[in-house]
Amino acid sequence: MINMRKLVVIAGLSALLLTACEAAPNPYPNGPGFYENDIEATRIHITYLVPNGASRTRADDDILLKAADDTLARGHSWFRVTSRSADIDQRNSGTTVSLGTGTTSFGRNSSVGLGLGTSFNLGGGPRQVLGLEILMGDGAKPSDPGAYDAADVARTIRARR
Repeated sequence: MINMRKLVVIAGLSALLLTACEAAPNPYPNGPGFYENDIEATRIHITYLVPNGASRTRADDDILLKAADDTLARGHSWFRVTSRSADIDQRNSGTTVSLGTGTTSFGRNSSVGLGLGTSFNLGGGPRQVLGLEILMGDGAKPSDPGAYDAADVARTIRARR
């Protein structure tokens, strides 16, 4: 027979591991949309959790339009893309199975419990995540291919919608 102290230790460690898994912060607490981090006064990183069903072309336009709108809203005339990223957020995909144990003791009696659970994805599965880091500026737009006139980008993308 398994020693009760060992069961208590196993149950405690299981609970600690499950708590650690649940405590991981959600990088997208508001669901699909834009998340921005200011790096410097004229440099920001934009992350876009793309809604399910959106095409990659549409998503690329959306994040460029966001960069243009942010640039204009902050009083600048152009922006340069300094880095791009594309990833897949897998957190809401698939079925999960969990196993839990528990023990209790009262007087001369004790009990052991075992539980098995499953969950199904209701979040729509994996999503595209796009990232764009931009540097904003004023005056004449730099001549490199990663630089954009913010007003022109906003006008062009909105015209094709």
